[in-house]
Amino acid sequence: MIKNFKDINLCVFCGSKKGISSDYEKMSIELGKIIAKNNIKLIYGGGEEGLMGVLANSVLYNGGTVEGILPSFFPKPSFQSQLFKLTVVKNMSERKDKFIGISDAFCILPGGIGTLDEFFEIITQKQLKIHNKPIILVNWKGYWNKLMDSMIFLEKSGFFHIPIRNLFTTVEMTYEILPVVSKEIIYK
Repeated sequence: MIKNFKDINLCVFCGSKKGISSDYEKMSIELGKIIAKNNIKLIYGGGEEGLMGVLANSVLYNGGTVEGILPSFFPKPSFQSQLFKLTVVKNMSERKDKFIGISDAFCILPGGIGTLDEFFEIITQKQLKIHNKPIILVNWKGYWNKLMDSMIFLEKSGFFHIPIRNLFTTVEMTYEILPVVSKEIIYK
């Protein structure tokens, strides 16, 4: 049983690009500080580009530990830190399996197709009861509103096995993530 944040591996899915607003980068930096300050280990996609790289750099800069999971066909990051571990896997499917296997909770920041792929993989597996780990969707400035509208439509149309609210928690700010993790993991 997890007793404190130090025992938690938090997997964060986010863009391999920075997006059009510098606020996305600021949000990733802030989350990196929160992760490092609370001795949480960041599990992420292994890249050093985009929001992924910003987040990993922020965690490392603030003294936190990071594990990247990277398919062998992507370039290896150049992070020079004792606190960084890179695990190389064969393909994207193995990468997602590894994320699910070693993570205690998941957090989804703004991103694109890859982020959506990872998000849908973990909520599908949760719906199928393959795992029951917390999933936190950071709907910063309404970034995921259209996705949420589509998912609510699917639910109302009878295509979800369980209510959408049972699959993940939605927050708006990065500082709201840890209270959800506390409630769903530490004090469960």
